[in-house]
Amino acid sequence: MAYSGHPTAQVDITDFDSIYRGSTWPASYNWIALFSVRSDGYVSAGFKPAANYFTASNTPANLYGELFVAETFYTAPVSMTISTSCGDFSNPLSGGSTVVRGCYLNSGAADSFIYWQNPGANHTCVLTGGTQYYLNIINADIGNVTPTGGSATSTCTGSSCTDPISNGPGTWQGYTPN
Repeated sequence: MAYSGHPTAQVDITDFDSIYRGSTWPASYNWIALFSVRSDGYVSAGFKPAANYFTASNTPANLYGELFVAETFYTAPVSMTISTSCGDFSNPLSGGSTVVRGCYLNSGAADSFIYWQNPGANHTCVLTGGTQYYLNIINADIGNVTPTGGSATSTCTGSSCTDPISNGPGTWQGYTPN
């Protein structure tokens, strides 16, 4: 995996913690991973917040994080979802979708993001501790994808495109649930 401002590393591309160089989700702050995604493929990286991550007595009141599309090395619009099923790019408002409501970005340009927050907060991308999730990334317009199929229209004009995805900012840096 290539990184902006950091040396390349051998990682498990299906594991969020491996990609973002941490021992557990949400892993390291401000690493910009340069995903090289084939025009006919996607990336799905699994992560699982600790069971008490959002409910510990020392949880920050405004616990949040961003998965941010950076500008450096950006080559094509990128769509991202956070789902409970690997590779689900369907609209979370569609019946049968496993995409978390609010954790959906369709054809985002540089400076776009998915913003997650703790339960009970006034936001729509709410994650739950102890649940297996997947960060799904594709260079395509996913507006016509349904839980049972549909089509994604590629936004990548070459054989592959680069998606610089930053893990941060967020209030989780330095927070460890007790």
